Amino acid sequence: MNARIERIRPETRRLLDHVAAEVFDGPILPARLDALLATGTHVLLAAMEGPVCVGQCLGMVTHNPDAAPGLYIDNLGVAPSHRRQGIGRALIEAMLEQARSEGCDWVWLAADPDSDTALPFYRALGFTFQSTEFCEVAI
Repeated sequence: MNARIERIRPETRRLLDHVAAEVFDGPILPARLDALLATGTHVLLAAMEGPVCVGQCLGMVTHNPDAAPGLYIDNLGVAPSHRRQGIGRALIEAMLEQARSEGCDWVWLAADPDSDTALPFYRALGFTFQSTEFCEVAI
């Protein structure tokens, strides 16, 4: 893998000026990026190959009154041209390290139970899966 992993912070947001196709679900909107970076609880990692972002992983530290903090991995994206080169693994491993440095005792994520690529990928990284339903509501 030739990409380097960088944490995106307000002072390094320019690293997202050049993003490869399909790394994010849509175009980056500056106001939304600023709001995300201002929370202090979100962790956005970018896999950089030269000046181009070829992968990203977004996590959120959750704080609870009755348990240690945890980190929810909300999104992982790697440009199709850079898949199967270890970038996704490097991003998840960097996110796990970030979770440790934030004092988190656990990391969780949701994955499509029918995915023949996501489940083996996450299992290889030590994740275990439980049968749960994902619920959402548009507001």
